[in-house]
Amino acid sequence: MKVLGVLGGMGPEATVAFLAKVVEKTPARKDQDHIHIVMDMDPSVPDRTEAILSGRRGEVVEVLCRMARRLVELGAEVLAIPCNTAHAFLEDLRREVPVRVLDMVEEVVRAVPEVGRVGLLATTGTVRSGLYRKAFFEVGMETLEPSPSHQEALMGAVRAVKAGRHEEALGPLEEAARELRDAGAEVLVVGCTELSLLLSRWEPPLPCVDSLDVLAEASVREALGGSS
Repeated sequence: MKVLGVLGGMGPEATVAFLAKVVEKTPARKDQDHIHIVMDMDPSVPDRTEAILSGRRGEVVEVLCRMARRLVELGAEVLAIPCNTAHAFLEDLRREVPVRVLDMVEEVVRAVPEVGRVGLLATTGTVRSGLYRKAFFEVGMETLEPSPSHQEALMGAVRAVKAGRHEEALGPLEEAARELRDAGAEVLVVGCTELSLLLSRWEPPLPCVDSLDVLAEASVREALGGSS
């Protein structure tokens, strides 16, 4: 069993939900069957969307790399980042650490059934980075993204969740999802871990793949796939 390192705090509530999913998905009968997890819950990581839109990536990369190195020093053998937008900095991070860093986007693409069009619900940073658009294109699927007005409202929903106002976020999420459905999407990808927190109280208008759930599955698979 490998030690799982978690780069957390982006945001804190989503990180806690991710850890709960890892525990839930681990086939354990007793404490000793669970995965050894080390975590750095650092909410001081600069805003990832702002860094992508401004082009000022350096500070985010610096903080993420510092977190990753700290986790490796604590014994982590595989790393997970429960934040989609942070994956825009994945290659910078991978160059700095000697252990495997899971690719949330890659895992989500594998989990989506073969369809023609995928609707993406994510931060503006994730959308602008093209992470999902490129990854789905490589497997022959088209990515549909919300219109500018719905994307702006969706970012407001993400901020509302971060502030603990979940109910306020449901309307913009529903409207963006319906727009994507009407544009021809056949499945929705919840590509923001704050939006993942709304799934227990929201009925999507289409089949839905949750990036937080997918990353938890991949983390359990990787941690249990080898011996430490």
